[in-house]
This record gives sequence, structure tokens and C-alpha cells, in this order.
Amino acid sequence: MYPDIIQLNITGNSILGQKNGAAASAKFHVELTVVDIKSSKRIKDGHRRQIAFYVKVLRDLLATAQFRSEMEKESISVDISKKGEVWLPRTVSTVSADKIVKQRFDVQEAVESVDQFFTEVMPRVLQRRRENV
Repeated sequence: MYPDIIQLNITGNSILGQKNGAAASAKFHVELTVVDIKSSKRIKDGHRRQIAFYVKVLRDLLATAQFRSEMEKESISVDISKKGEVWLPRTVSTVSADKIVKQRFDVQEAVESVDQFFTEVMPRVLQRRRENV
């Protein structure tokens, strides 16, 4: 289970020139937007929650010390967009790229729903006796 696309919005200079034969240090900011492509007539709560789960995984990855250390060495800051995207076909039978509807939504509400599932619902399910599940 992986997102279909993670869009990168990169700001900053890709090449700042050379100084005394060595490349000058670069400063970049990267914003990641999670995109999922669906074959559906409309965006559904499950689509939003799926993207929210991917956002949570990315946040955890970005919070690891190893990742932060590598990004600091390269002078790169990375954030996750507050918006998620679901790409839907204009008609369910259409698959061409020029006929896709891109729907953006605020991902935080869906993240809160996923958090609630993992902190409240999942522990109750796991505590039930096996024959009751």
C-alpha cells in the first residue's frame, strides 16, 4: 500500500554557482503533497483517510533523526502539504491524463480520524477475544 504520487514542490536555487572550484551550498525547501488516483465518480471519506495515513507515515519518516541529519547536511527543509489530492476521471471509463479532475482537501481532519482509529478503535478490537472478532 503506497500513495500513487508524491508531488514535490521545490523552492530555492538548484545551482548557486561555484566558489574556488567547489559548489556553493544550496538551500532548498521541499513541500510534499500526497496524491492518490481513484477510479470513482466522487471523492470519498475512505480516499481522504487513505491519504491521511500516508501523510502520517511521511511525518514519521521525516521525524527520524537519520532523515533530519541527512537533510540538514544538504541544507534541505522538507514539509508535508496541508492539502491532499485525489485525482478522479471525468467519467469512470476515462483514463487519459487530460481528462482527470484533481480534488484538493484539507488533510488534517482525515489525519485526526486516522489517529482516533489507531488510538481508540484498534485497541478495543485487539482486546476482544479472538472468537468475537
